[in-house]
Amino acid sequence: VYEMATAHPAFSALASVTCPVLLLAGDESDFATLDDRMGRIADALPHGESQVLQGLDHFGPMEDPQAVARAVMEFLQRQHIRLWAPPDEPGA
Repeated sequence: VYEMATAHPAFSALASVTCPVLLLAGDESDFATLDDRMGRIADALPHGESQVLQGLDHFGPMEDPQAVARAVMEFLQRQHIRLWAPPDEPGA
């Protein structure tokens, strides 16, 4: 899928995606050689990042939901996106 995605004519449209995008894959998935292809896709996105999670396969969110959530939360923090503020903080 990722290999075909980088060859598809719509690949150039990724440059117009303005929201942050995180591409995640497990290093034990069928897509174990994804890193290069995911990197090309992430590089084509203005705010894209790719990350390979160690010890997970294709069902990473079910295998280790905490690792996936941690990766997503860290990505959102790097993007300065705040999902929740405790009630006692300003702006909550």
